Amino acid sequence: MANKEAITKHYEEVKSSLDEAVKESFNIKLDGEKENIMAKGVQNELSRINKDFKKEIDELQNDSEWDKLCVAFFGETNSGKSTLIDTLRIIYKEETRTESLRHNQEELKKAEKANINNYELVCKNIETYKQEMKAFLKQEKDIRYKQEKTIKELGEKNNLLGNNLREQKEKNNLLDNNIRGLKGKNNLLDSNIRELKGKNNTLDNNVETLKEQNQALNHIIIRNRNISIVLCMIIGILSFLIGKNI
Repeated sequence: MANKEAITKHYEEVKSSLDEAVKESFNIKLDGEKENIMAKGVQNELSRINKDFKKEIDELQNDSEWDKLCVAFFGETNSGKSTLIDTLRIIYKEETRTESLRHNQEELKKAEKANINNYELVCKNIETYKQEMKAFLKQEKDIRYKQEKTIKELGEKNNLLGNNLREQKEKNNLLDNNIRGLKGKNNLLDSNIRELKGKNNTLDNNVETLKEQNQALNHIIIRNRNISIVLCMIIGILSFLIGKNI
């Protein structure tokens, strides 16, 4: 609610605001002929509405019989009543609304300050994260370099081991060939040994045969010697007898 003087002042403010709005609408320039024609029609309509509205305001101002003006708003739900009332409270600097705006502004400043602090904290955290990420990436790079170096060294060792294995395989093949050669020689030696054993058995048989022949010969010799002795004795006896008879 407001007194008559304040109401009159508000009337003037409303008329001034309407004139300013119409003036600003005429300063709008659009691209395209069709758009400009539509804008011109809107401007003309606004001028007409402003003229009629100002006329009604003048009539209200002249015919006002109350020192205080009460305004009521009615309409369908969500038609904008509360928005319009709140706007008027802001425009006419209604005390409770002004206090609410002041409180909201203070809360907004606090929120902005908190947001700034949070923003600074976030920036600080981001910078810390960047440094940590930089250190982590450097560490990862060092680890990757060491891994690549280790893999290269292992590859070289693997190649050397492969060469050693090939050399060892060649040596093993040569050794296998030598073993096969030795086995062949051993088989030949076994054959020679078996042949020598056969010859030795034959020789043993021959020796036994010679021994038997020698024994038989010895018997013959002994017998012949005994015969010779007997013959000598007989000859001697005969010689003695012959000589005695002569």
